[in-house]
Amino acid sequence: MKELENKVDKRKTTFGLNGSYFHRVWANMKSRCLNSKNPAYKYYGGRGITICNRWLDFPNFIEDMYELYEYHIEHFGSGRKNCHLDRIDNNGDYSKDNCRWVTAKVNQNNRREYERGSAILVTYKGKTQNITNWAKHLGVNYYALKYRLQIAKWPVEKAFETPFKTCGQLALLFSLDLLY
Repeated sequence: MKELENKVDKRKTTFGLNGSYFHRVWANMKSRCLNSKNPAYKYYGGRGITICNRWLDFPNFIEDMYELYEYHIEHFGSGRKNCHLDRIDNNGDYSKDNCRWVTAKVNQNNRREYERGSAILVTYKGKTQNITNWAKHLGVNYYALKYRLQIAKWPVEKAFETPFKTCGQLALLFSLDLLY
């Protein structure tokens, strides 16, 4: 009898959430980690990212994360732009201790950047950040900075301290070059 009551209680907790954005986040998390046919599997399950056993059951995921989810959407809004399930440690598994709700911008800043399989972190004047954050900090184009550091192999000081040409300057140089 107690087992039947538990099943009924679990059904009540999922009622109304099946098919919701919250449910899709959970289902997509499972697919990325467990379904080798998912295109993103190589970045998750394929590199050893797993889901805690507790979260394989949707009612447990609700119990652990729904209240935080509601708080987050109240303050930042809902949907793909405003509400992502983020792993704090990108090499860690999906679990209550390693997950939080964040905006897309925060989630993108917590992603891994690769150069032959290792994270690209740059240290300048004692501060270490990824290239995305350095570009924002310096107010420069991400791809221009990435080019200087990775393709042209400039030393960090030269890459950061050499002024970047604006689009207008580049257009002027290009047009002058055509005149000669």
